[in-house]
Amino acid sequence: MIKAFKITILLIFCFGISKESSGQAEQATYLQAKQYYSEGNYALAQEYFKRVSGDAQKSQPFYEYASYYFALSAYQNNELGLARSMWLQQLAKSPKWDKIGEVHYSLAQVYFD
Repeated sequence: MIKAFKITILLIFCFGISKESSGQAEQATYLQAKQYYSEGNYALAQEYFKRVSGDAQKSQPFYEYASYYFALSAYQNNELGLARSMWLQQLAKSPKWDKIGEVHYSLAQVYFD
């Protein structure tokens, strides 16, 4: 009984460390993508934002921002269809996101272009 308890505690501890390092890696990827975006390297930024905004990442703190910036990078790369599609998905999946107004604005910009 005590041995099983120790193993359970050890597994919980290891899982917690793994999850924390995963979050740090995601943050580093997001910050690198933002750096590429600010430098005007939209294609590379798009690739990095894609890593953070993957479907398995929805519970991560950077998911919504990475999704938005992925679409914005696509827009800057003149991939208007991809940008529009991504922002429409974001409207459908996260209508209560605190920055949803930016998504509406960006979609309007795509439709005017």
